[in-house]
Amino acid sequence: MPKSTVPLSKFVKVLKKFSPSSQKVLAQKFSIVTRAVVLQADNTPPRFSAMFYMAVVQSVLLYGSESWNLLTRVMARLEGFNIRAAYRMAVLNKPRRGLHHTWVYPRSKDVLNECGMQTISHFIGVRRDTILAYVVNRPIYQKCREGVRKRGSAPRQWWWEQPMQLYNNEAVEQ
Repeated sequence: MPKSTVPLSKFVKVLKKFSPSSQKVLAQKFSIVTRAVVLQADNTPPRFSAMFYMAVVQSVLLYGSESWNLLTRVMARLEGFNIRAAYRMAVLNKPRRGLHHTWVYPRSKDVLNECGMQTISHFIGVRRDTILAYVVNRPIYQKCREGVRKRGSAPRQWWWEQPMQLYNNEAVEQ
């Protein structure tokens, strides 16, 4: 059995900083990620590994992302996690050590294509579009759009103010 990419002792040390309910969720995610490493160690094709990753890891990672209002730096972290997972699954487009011990990384697009994957922003967009198709004809959606922000409340973007499209490619007016 291959070694995990994250030492267990380091994971436990980080885990102790979270609340008990968060610890359980993070431990489950860690377990799933280590299973993904084991799956790739069995010399499975990248596309098959990616199907497992998307079905198990991404579904847990992106649970509830339809209503997330993500900052650019948080989205960058999610994208980084996604591409690092793709690097581990890829066979041809892996990062390689080049001259003078510097790492040479292939283009993200090539790695994702080899694995049959998309970017995290694409997956979140598909999830938002799915929920939008369900919610757009409900009265609660119109009430949310007509709502007025109370004076003194923190300025932030609500989930219904994010760019979304319906399946027939009609953009929802912002």
